[in-house]
Amino acid sequence: MIELVASDWRTIAQSVTELAVPIFTIPFNTRLKSEIISSLFEIETAKYYKQTGHNIKNAANDQEPDLFFLDSNTPLEIKVTKSKKNIKW
Repeated sequence: MIELVASDWRTIAQSVTELAVPIFTIPFNTRLKSEIISSLFEIETAKYYKQTGHNIKNAANDQEPDLFFLDSNTPLEIKVTKSKKNIKW
């Protein structure tokens, strides 16, 4: 089993914010922003856990989990919801 801790997610969210802020100087509709943020979270989460030594597989399509930890056979589905707290993008 993989232990996912809050500090991991704070680090990942900071990376996503650093990428999203320059992108969102261009006006996008809410749906497109949501898709971009979801994709950034999937990419940055995979990158983070690969850097910490985990063997990860990214989803090849929407029917697969967003990420799959191969060593522990553990799927990870990432869900992004809108919140007004501390959002920079």
